[in-house]
Amino acid sequence: MGLFRFWKFIRYHILQLIYVWLDFIDVLFHSRNLTRILKEIPDTAFLLVTDRYLIRVDKIAYAIQSLGENSIVLITRTRKFRFSNIYRAQFSVRSYYKTAWIIKKLKPKIIHVFSSWSFDLAYYLIRHKQHIPAKIVFDDYDVFAGMLDKKSVSFYYPGQFKKEKYCLENADGLCCRSLETQYCKQSLHYTILGRRIFFAEYMWNKALPPSTVFTKTLVYIGNFNNEVLLLAQKLKTINWSLEIYAAHYAREKVSEACDNLIIHSPVNSNELIKTLQRYPISIQLPRCILDSSDFIYRPEKYLYSASGKIFDYLEAGLKVMIADEVFQRWLLMRYGSAIEIDSNDPLEDIVRKLSNFELPISKKGFSPNHLTLKEQAPRLERFYNSLIAES
Repeated sequence: MGLFRFWKFIRYHILQLIYVWLDFIDVLFHSRNLTRILKEIPDTAFLLVTDRYLIRVDKIAYAIQSLGENSIVLITRTRKFRFSNIYRAQFSVRSYYKTAWIIKKLKPKIIHVFSSWSFDLAYYLIRHKQHIPAKIVFDDYDVFAGMLDKKSVSFYYPGQFKKEKYCLENADGLCCRSLETQYCKQSLHYTILGRRIFFAEYMWNKALPPSTVFTKTLVYIGNFNNEVLLLAQKLKTINWSLEIYAAHYAREKVSEACDNLIIHSPVNSNELIKTLQRYPISIQLPRCILDSSDFIYRPEKYLYSASGKIFDYLEAGLKVMIADEVFQRWLLMRYGSAIEIDSNDPLEDIVRKLSNFELPISKKGFSPNHLTLKEQAPRLERFYNSLIAES
């Protein structure tokens, strides 16, 4: 185990050197073209930086764009984004080197940096923020501290705990999708001094009107493991099916083991809401399924976490069956869209509740339309402006 961890440490640093070298070559041979593009971008541009593809990045960009004709620039290690046309320019990077070079040329006032399981870019920018003419907002997508098993994370992601702590404590501002950073401050006593805003992954647009459906199918979007077979087998006893849409999923012929379990290829987010509206009820998979073969999450994760999928369910006009996620359950209950599941006996309780539904199933309307990105965007604008005013 010690040798494996040492190898990961060495491999990580070798890769970083390679990435820096490739970025250096890229800038060296394309600096004239890059400089020309950057000169055409106004210095009032918003700069978004992310280590990998997150729908949240597109949602923040969508919110900023709704405020007016703002120029939004994206720096990313990936290229797959829903709103490629919303960005004034997109730059692909491999390391901090090209990122820092672009920032130096662009001189933005706000840098909104997103991290998900890697804090390398955020750590570099925040550590050198005294040399960067911008306020840096840190957006921690999956908080490690207190939420994940520390030994496992330290083994597979060496050094990332310390980088996350540094980013949380030293960023000019935190944009929080959940209450996980609150746990870091209150229970882990992180010295978080920067301004914070709670900005969840709100609905793209207003909720669709209620509809009537003629299928007994439970829908889920998100990652999962083979234990969904347990749920599908239970649902089969009452003639219900389970359909899943996920960006990452196991393909070990899991759906072939149960004919009422259907696993779809990922649906483009442009089509997802209308696709979801065809179903009567959605679910947040209970912990007994999600954690049955994944020990990395700690109980606190289910208390403080949030998810973008619940807003997709809301936008599609769906009720949501939910058990363990306390904050998310509270949010759904507030808007009358939660179907609570007994955490002690979730699978049996799901069957009991669904067995009461007869076809056709009519979805009752609810109006959480103030939870759209456009409605919430002014809060984000005031947050940015408050940071700029501190300069």
